Amino acid sequence: MSSNHPTDLYERRFAAVKGVQAGREYYLANCPFYLLPEIFNEIDNDDIPPAERAQRVLNKTRVKSIKKYLLSNTDSYVFSAVTVSIDGDVTFEKAEGSPNVGSLLIRDRARYLINDGQHRISAIIESLKEQRSNEYELLPIIFFNDPGLKMSQQIFTDLNRYTLKPAQSLSILYDTRDPYAEIIRSVAVDVSFFKDFTEFEKTTISNRSVNLVTLNGIYNATKILLGKELDDVDGSTAYACEFWEKLGNNLDEWRRFRKGELASSTLRQKYLSGHNIFLNTAAAVTNAGLNAGVGLDDAISVIANANWKRDNQLWEGRALNNGKITKSNISFILTTNVLKTQLGIELNEKEIAAEEKFNLNQRQLG
Repeated sequence: MSSNHPTDLYERRFAAVKGVQAGREYYLANCPFYLLPEIFNEIDNDDIPPAERAQRVLNKTRVKSIKKYLLSNTDSYVFSAVTVSIDGDVTFEKAEGSPNVGSLLIRDRARYLINDGQHRISAIIESLKEQRSNEYELLPIIFFNDPGLKMSQQIFTDLNRYTLKPAQSLSILYDTRDPYAEIIRSVAVDVSFFKDFTEFEKTTISNRSVNLVTLNGIYNATKILLGKELDDVDGSTAYACEFWEKLGNNLDEWRRFRKGELASSTLRQKYLSGHNIFLNTAAAVTNAGLNAGVGLDDAISVIANANWKRDNQLWEGRALNNGKITKSNISFILTTNVLKTQLGIELNEKEIAAEEKFNLNQRQLG
């Protein structure tokens, strides 16, 4: 990008490629990071009424996360192109012999409205306040000329109409930056009860599937088991594998499943131990037990010897509501409370409050 030629003092010039979609021209250009704060100096839009903007309100937590990603991966980050509408005079000067390659000239007083990518742009701007080593790197931008910004809200709607976030299992499978994901991928193939019985792509298991668990189910439960501090990936991997293997070897329905004596569909239909609430509960109880001085084998013994059948009335009002598994956090707490109490682990204030409310509801139900 260059500017300040005597004849275009009030223009910005971007090397660009011109294209056409639905009969409308667009221009693909690369914008250096250092220029973003100057162009997008009104990116915080939370005081603008929804009808007068063409974007969501900026989520500062999301900006912070993307900035952290960028600064933590300066040699491997990836940003896709953002989409911006221009309200102002735009000229495309084609290069000699290349009708679609040339320079995009935009008047300085033009308004820029981000249709897609406001969090990426904001994160880059915020990152430059802490580190400028990458200020000459480039962000691809697709520019649309939209006088009066009449099309901007429709562009935002159209760009987001069919976007679909990938399933968590698939994200975990592909994520090489998250150390927990690395551990869980090992757990999924090293633990005999999960090997060949893990759904790697979806977050649910169909009735006809032979799988026992989903990758995101193992991921979430193992994160609970290991806690937030993760100093030793190899050691944590070994511990997680040991835990799940021992749990399976002590759990009758899992042993029968591995032997082929119990179908996965039957296991899920008749037992809580075929569902994520069981995985999370087992992991939470073991983690709490470890902090309270309870040994791994003792914790597993209590978990494995519990009656996890769905017709066990012990779980009604806790893991179940009228026989259906509930996924709420309060159900997770109430289910965990049962095993913590059996292990003699003291409940915290939140767990005690949940228990009191549960007991009150039970008395009211008679």
